[in-house]
Amino acid sequence: MEDEIHICPITGWSIGPVKALEVVTLKLGFITNAMQPLDEANESPIFAITPKQALELADALQRTVQKLHSVEFQPAPGPRH
Repeated sequence: MEDEIHICPITGWSIGPVKALEVVTLKLGFITNAMQPLDEANESPIFAITPKQALELADALQRTVQKLHSVEFQPAPGPRH
């Protein structure tokens, strides 16, 4: 199916400041399929983002969660039992 999106669930993250560079670092743990054990999660590269980008990311995540919660649950179309 062309509309399918491969989703990799996040299993954790590591975030910290690098004062000398004035950046925030972000590393994500993730799995690539539902059968992958959590203790064998992959790790992303360590990303460096500016403080402004970190605040924008935090804001975007909050807005997205609010949008997700504001939409009423709609069951998938299909036969009902």
